[in-house]
Amino acid sequence: MNDNELYLCKLGQGKPLFFLHGGPGSNHNFFLPHMLPLKDYMELILYDQTGCGKSKERDDQNYSMNQEVDNLEMLRNIRL
Repeated sequence: MNDNELYLCKLGQGKPLFFLHGGPGSNHNFFLPHMLPLKDYMELILYDQTGCGKSKERDDQNYSMNQEVDNLEMLRNIRL
């Protein structure tokens, strides 16, 4: 869908629950300690959005909210 390289953290099993950390400059660790008990009931999917945490920055000047929506949709569809 796009060429972004995103850092992904998956924990647990069951129905997926995605976490969007907000930002800019934040990362998936923002939620992790507080949400960790939920891994016993569902699959937690935390990822660092483009240019945040362990995810790479884009080289071009075309970064957009639409690209972040595309990233989330890609993850939702493939559930790595």
